[in-house]
Amino acid sequence: MPVLAFQYHRGGVYLPQLELWLDPHEPHSGAEKVFVSHAHSDHIAKHREVILSAPTSQFMQARLGGAPEERILSFGQPALFETRGLRWQITLLPAGHIFGSAMGLIEAEGESLLYTGDFKLRRGLSAEPCEPRHADGLIMETTYGQADYRFPPASDVLKGVIRFCREAIDNDEMPVLLGYSLGKSQELLRGLAEADLPVLLHESVFRLTEIYERLGQKFPPYRRFEGQRASGRVLIWPPMSNLAAALRKLGPARTAVLTGWAVDPDCRFRYQADAAFPLSDHADFSELVEFVRRVAPKRVYTLHGFAADFAQTLRETGYDARALSEEEQLALTLTAKSPNFQVPPIRLEELTPELATGEPTPDPSQEGNGTGASENALPSRGGLGSVQSPPPRGFRKFAENCASIGGVSGKLEKVRLLAEYLAALAGEPLAWVSAWFTGYPFPPSHNRVLQLGGALIRDALCAIANITHAELRQIYLKHSDAGETAFEVLSGNPITTATLSLESIHRLCEQLHGARGPSAKLPLLIDALRRVTPLEGKFLIKIFTGDLRIGLKEGLVEEAIARAFGVRWKR
Repeated sequence: MPVLAFQYHRGGVYLPQLELWLDPHEPHSGAEKVFVSHAHSDHIAKHREVILSAPTSQFMQARLGGAPEERILSFGQPALFETRGLRWQITLLPAGHIFGSAMGLIEAEGESLLYTGDFKLRRGLSAEPCEPRHADGLIMETTYGQADYRFPPASDVLKGVIRFCREAIDNDEMPVLLGYSLGKSQELLRGLAEADLPVLLHESVFRLTEIYERLGQKFPPYRRFEGQRASGRVLIWPPMSNLAAALRKLGPARTAVLTGWAVDPDCRFRYQADAAFPLSDHADFSELVEFVRRVAPKRVYTLHGFAADFAQTLRETGYDARALSEEEQLALTLTAKSPNFQVPPIRLEELTPELATGEPTPDPSQEGNGTGASENALPSRGGLGSVQSPPPRGFRKFAENCASIGGVSGKLEKVRLLAEYLAALAGEPLAWVSAWFTGYPFPPSHNRVLQLGGALIRDALCAIANITHAELRQIYLKHSDAGETAFEVLSGNPITTATLSLESIHRLCEQLHGARGPSAKLPLLIDALRRVTPLEGKFLIKIFTGDLRIGLKEGLVEEAIARAFGVRWKR
């Protein structure tokens, strides 16, 4: 039997020649040693003797009380062992998963085996960078081992998270970010550093973050969540804790889940969250491919997630690979050289239902007509503001005012900006934009909806930008917001001269409402989006999805109308 032959059990990997376990789920109190890659709950148990990094030791003690015998190793320094006369060594290498997470490079009698545990190649904000090394055999985690799972740059995702938080605070809601208490929460806390947002931490997150700081990590200011509502603050909360009870005390709140599963279109619905962002501590599909290339193993074994799918991908490109899906004896075959690796084609994925408005798509029955009108400028009728370029009856002016109102935090300033804009309008345009500023294409009292599903918006944006559903999905994942997605898509081929008036947007809403079925609505939507600037497109989509989110809450639109026309207003 090769010295690095191993057995896979549901609770971990065991090398009998070395009497060494790798990340077993069940506790082991016998003579065997246990390598613990990191301190997430599914990788730790109360063992007699453990091999681990210093941070993992600290986290494990906080969670389980520690082991009777610990062999704490520094990264990159081989540790020698002898088991029944067989000399072998293990070297801990940074895995990049969370702070202190380690891969185990095991060597004996000229053979080598790399066990990854959970890992990622992307450089995180609160974990050591991953350091792959060549090995003859590779046992690798493959949570996201299907080609659909590709993550946008983390910096772009964090910008979307910060926008989400600011919009929630601006709308008098408490932003709640759902992330695991160890690793994800500290990454979030670091990611919010430049945003200057005050942060509250769930008790378990607070306790583990203190350990990070004792080990030398630095974070922006934070406080322990004491159970009371704290306006203007961001709350970081573990997704599996009793959030529902806390939300009853918090009042208005808006939740976002941070997970690689955000790539799945139904993710936010599964987590019952308002948004989902693909911020993950695991390697995505592209990183799994790159990792195999760097290690250049002779044989690969896949674990967790889409292990069988990724093993099949490797076999199709010439690797000797298999998934560890059942208990069996496996011996390393150290023969074939690694071939050149090519990434297989990526399947298209649907953007829906995140962009969906929650309204069902009706059965087609009749066709609609196109829309569009030239800019229609009217002279100022006085009031608090004066006419500026573009004219007040242009939709571009409406969009610019939305951006300005959303960019300030004080309610009085929002009312002032809105009143100045409204003072230049009269008649039907005033009625139209008053409804739009509340986030609806029609006044709620009219009981009319556009029946625009997410698939229609997706198809329109793809047609305009000439991109696939998968490419649009990648853009959406950075923002978890339909309007921001439209802004980025339209920025690729921007219209610089506005051509749509308020009248034409109102007429578009009427025509979309009257059109029956996707085949009638889609040409109307494409025609309109072809003729708008990126900023106009952003707020047009926000109106269509009922998600304007510029902080006009609790009667502020009515107050601005009263101010614009000199009418006394009492809330």
